[in-house]
Amino acid sequence: MKTEKKDKESLDLLLAYRNTFGTEKGKVVLNDLIRRFVLRPNMHDNPNRLAFNEGERNVVLMILTTLNINEDDLRERVNNVGKTKT
Repeated sequence: MKTEKKDKESLDLLLAYRNTFGTEKGKVVLNDLIRRFVLRPNMHDNPNRLAFNEGERNVVLMILTTLNINEDDLRERVNNVGKTKT
């Protein structure tokens, strides 16, 4: 019974991600997150800043993983970053 509830909650959360980032505005936001936190260099002399930057990047990567965006899809998005209008 608990497994069924957890599975439903997981599915509901996945659908919420897809509904949010599947809209035109959601795609604009996701592309912005990719540009800001995945495409920029993470390196920094300060190890705390480096860890912070990597944390931001990991959040976006988790969203991409949740949405099942594969490497080819990501490449296409990267090529189109800045071309999408709000």
